Order: sequence, then structure tokens, then C-alpha cells
Amino acid sequence: MAKQAKAEARMGADFVTFRVNNTGTNSDSFNNAITEPSIKTEINAMSSKARMARFNIADGNIAGPIGAVMDIVGDVAKGILNAAQVEGFIALAGNAFADIQKVYETSSADIGRTTFTIHLRSWAADDWVRLQNLFIPLGAILALGLPRATGRASYDGPFLLEVYNQGRTIIREGLISSISIERGVGDVGYAKGGKVLGIDVNVTIDDLSNVLSVPINPNVSGVTGAISAVASALGGSAGEATAAALTKATYGEDNKWTDFMAVMASIPLDVQINGTRKWQLNMARSRAEAAQWRSPYRMASGLMSGLSGDLIKALSNPTDRS
Repeated sequence: MAKQAKAEARMGADFVTFRVNNTGTNSDSFNNAITEPSIKTEINAMSSKARMARFNIADGNIAGPIGAVMDIVGDVAKGILNAAQVEGFIALAGNAFADIQKVYETSSADIGRTTFTIHLRSWAADDWVRLQNLFIPLGAILALGLPRATGRASYDGPFLLEVYNQGRTIIREGLISSISIERGVGDVGYAKGGKVLGIDVNVTIDDLSNVLSVPINPNVSGVTGAISAVASALGGSAGEATAAALTKATYGEDNKWTDFMAVMASIPLDVQINGTRKWQLNMARSRAEAAQWRSPYRMASGLMSGLSGDLIKALSNPTDRS
């Protein structure tokens, strides 16, 4: 009982560990999608229709009652556009097309999907050896990736997973998208009686979150957070205000950005999940961010921003960069 309790205290039952083959190189891609604004399509469609209509009625050069009616309709349309303060669109009435820049639509990142190859081998045909080396690991993989039965003829999705592959992948919310099994591999694939001795398993895990955003506001809001806490405490809950200030200044949340940085820095699993280690890491991050406030580069950048900074830059020598 003591041995098991110690293992539980060290999070030994929270994860299952597999020995996998070297995954080789790792690639990351970040994509931003842009699209045509809908107003451009609408304006150009109206202009195209107007051009065709003008051609069909000979650009309004119609004599008699029909020409008078067309002039009246044109004047009314111009009056409506003037009242709506969009008279500039009159120039597009078949005379030109609008060129409006494209706009941002969405972003995506491919940094989490990974495929593991696991070679399961039994060094003997003994059933107990095969159970330990083949079937228990294979059963664990299948339990992670197969859909869960909700009845005799119904099922639900598989389990959501956390995956930690130090220096390569961190997935906070993932799903096994494919499992492929090849049996009878190796120098001796089967023993007497058809007992399999070698199994190769390929497991692909996808990250369900596919956006990586750069934090704009740094977590160095200790002073402003404390001021906000005091101000809020005068008219509200002091505990909630103080907690909000400490949250901004000290305790950073796990997100795709911090996970990506942790992968690049090869931070071990213990630091990622252990409460004390995470607190120490967040404190170190907060101290590093607080040190930026006395950075001469940050001060110079702040002084050279705004109208006064632009005037100084205009009177200064040009940059020596080509």
C-alpha cells in the first residue's frame, strides 16, 4: 500500500508511458487565410450590372417619353445616394470597378499532429512473456484510440488525451485519429501454434486546437494590477480584486504559446504538470518580464513612440541598414 501510494503521489497513475521509435525531424507550420471583402464583390457586381444596363439602353440616349423617364429615374437614384452619403459610388455606375484590399479571415497552426511507431516484441513464446510485452501495451493503445461503447449497438467518441513528448510535442487536448497494426513482424514473427511474437503499431494523434496566437499584453501587470485591486476593493470584494491582480502578475495559464515555448526549450514533463514546479516556473517568468520595465531598450522604444518620437526620428540621421 505504501509503495502504491508513493507512486500515486508522484502521478504515476496519471499517465501511461510507451517506448516509441525515434520520430525524426519535427516540422511546424503557421498559416493565415485572407479573403476578398464582401463589399468589394457587391460593389463590382452592381457596377457590372450597371454597365450592362447602360449598354442595353444606349447610355440613356433614348428620345421621347422613354428618355424622360430614364432621366427621372437617374435623378431619383442620385438623390438617394446623396442622402445616404454614398454619392462616391455614382462613379462606379458602370464606369469603373473598386479595388479594395483583402482582409484577414482566420489562422491555423500545424504543430501538434504526431505519429508514433511502436515495436512490440516478445523474446519468448511463453504466454506470460507475450502478455507483458505484446498484449498489455497493445490493449492500452486500443483503449486510448477506439470509440467507447454506449450500448450493444451504439458508441461515442474515444477518450481525449494529453501527450507529452519532450522537446517534440505537447498536446493538451488531443485525439487519436488512426491506429494501424501489423502482426507477425521481426526475425521470428510467429512461434509454434501461431503465437505472434512481433507487432508493429503506428499511432497518429491530432491536436484539437489548431491556433497559436502571440500574447500582446505581457504578464507584467503587478503594479497596475495592485492599483486596480485597491480601487476595486473600495467598492467591491477585496479578495476577488487581489486574486485578479495576482492572476495577472504571477500565475500564467497554460496555452498554445507557452506549450510551444516549452517544446522549444525541452522542458520536462514534471515541470509541465507538477503544481510546485509550475508555480516556480511562472514566478521565474514573471521576474523576467518585470525586469523588462527597467530595460534601457524598452525605455528608449517608449520615448521614441508617439508624435514627439516621430519628430525626433524625422530630424535624425537615416538608418545605416541597407
